[in-house]
Amino acid sequence: MLCQTYIYNAASGRNGERSQITVQIRIFYHNQLIGSAPPHSLLLDALQDFSRIPYAFHIPLESMPAGTYTLNVTVTDRITSGSATQNMNFVIE
Repeated sequence: MLCQTYIYNAASGRNGERSQITVQIRIFYHNQLIGSAPPHSLLLDALQDFSRIPYAFHIPLESMPAGTYTLNVTVTDRITSGSATQNMNFVIE
């Protein structure tokens, strides 16, 4: 499954400093963590507009049993020391 989300209002860097955005993806099944990707930094060198950053990732569904899952996305802006977490439920039938 291909997922896409957007990161809003990230800091664009100060005094020539590059933006420092990290993203972590986690998947829960029955409130138990079943998969995660370690936090990784986004490469934003070519980006001009930091108000809306697209981000896409793949979740392999082949080995996951039917049921309801929670997708957890955490974004950290290291320039502002701010972070945001969003959860979304999805169902595999």
